[in-house]
Amino acid sequence: MNVEGKVLQIIDRYRIVIDLGAEDVGKGDRLLVYSLGDEIMNEGVSLGRLEIAKAEVVVEHTQPRFSTCVSPGKTETITEMIPDPNSPFYAIQRISSLYGGQTIPTVRTRESRMPLPLAEIPEGIDRKIRVGDLVRKL
Repeated sequence: MNVEGKVLQIIDRYRIVIDLGAEDVGKGDRLLVYSLGDEIMNEGVSLGRLEIAKAEVVVEHTQPRFSTCVSPGKTETITEMIPDPNSPFYAIQRISSLYGGQTIPTVRTRESRMPLPLAEIPEGIDRKIRVGDLVRKL
């Protein structure tokens, strides 16, 4: 099924409202936000208009006649050096640090999900999302 709609509102740098509701899309669906560019011709025959991809978004919340979408973001792994109170050496490290000794930090890794702005504009191509831009299900 070909599901297409439009951007109705830009909430902030990370979220938009589209005119596709709960019957058209579901939470977690991935959509392409795009605009139409020039007509592409081949030997005098129109092949259609060029789709200028602006962003990929994920449906965050659906209502009967519209939905809220969010930037999918990126995941980055952050490594921290911190004392681990669950370590069997933690008490020894604390006592040692009181007397000028060095503590041995424990390495802990966590993932952080940061949303990517939808409104960034790369040089040369207008990829800024605007009300009226088209959306379609990927």
